[in-house]
Amino acid sequence: MFEFLIGTAGGLLIGSTGAGLGLLVTPLLILLGYSPSVAVGTGLAVSVVSKLAGTLMHDRLGHWPGRGRSRRGVVDRRGLADPAAP
Repeated sequence: MFEFLIGTAGGLLIGSTGAGLGLLVTPLLILLGYSPSVAVGTGLAVSVVSKLAGTLMHDRLGHWPGRGRSRRGVVDRRGLADPAAP
């Protein structure tokens, strides 16, 4: 039950302040008795999932800077550099 409360409170604080997960939730998990490696690993796993979801949503909505035109040094979505970039 404490984990649910920490997750809810942490989510609200992160959303309202912009502070990172590692700053708010990780120390609370350590104080609850989780090992530091589990607390940090939990934070990293949540960060990966949330950043992946944000990336996919931005791609779906077309919010990529420079979309539709090539730029030198830009890597396309397949992970390949565009050799025809100006």
